[in-house]
Amino acid sequence: HSWRLGASSIGEECVRALWYKIHWAALDRFQGRMLRLFDHGDVEEERIVADLRRIGCVVREKDPATNWQYMAEWLDGHVVCFLDGLVTNVPGAPKKLHTLEAKSANDKNWRKLKKEGLESHAKYKAQVHLGMDGMGTDRALFFVTNKNDDDLHVERVELDRPYVQSLLGRPELAVRGKMPPPGISEDPTHW
Repeated sequence: HSWRLGASSIGEECVRALWYKIHWAALDRFQGRMLRLFDHGDVEEERIVADLRRIGCVVREKDPATNWQYMAEWLDGHVVCFLDGLVTNVPGAPKKLHTLEAKSANDKNWRKLKKEGLESHAKYKAQVHLGMDGMGTDRALFFVTNKNDDDLHVERVELDRPYVQSLLGRPELAVRGKMPPPGISEDPTHW
């Protein structure tokens, strides 16, 4: 854990959960299998970037000023978004600058993505829109690979400014609040 919230976590429904994260109420401990899955995502990201370059896209993965991933911050650095890259020469919009969000998904999440698109995953949606906001762009390329059969799902996403503003109001309660804000349920069995 850290004193920062990642952009995807801002998409979580429960603001109290954000408060617990930023105040280190619980530390995540991952078994080897989960760590390998995280690593799989990094490998897949490299493949996605290579595929985009093969079709003529220009992908910049690192900020030349820092030689690290592009990053945007809000709330004095308490909310951060790391981008997989910036892309130009996208088919259909060659001059438009896009942020890149590269993901992989299992079959269950893949089917939901194919049916509903980015709207089906609140965390991904938050990350994609905050990435655009942070980089000052109004387009993103959301690129997802099915882990089971390598099928691809690609969306060009347009920035939704009112949605971004609604997102940025949520972590303020978590970051600045001395006490946990109300949760989404008072039922202790409601996960």
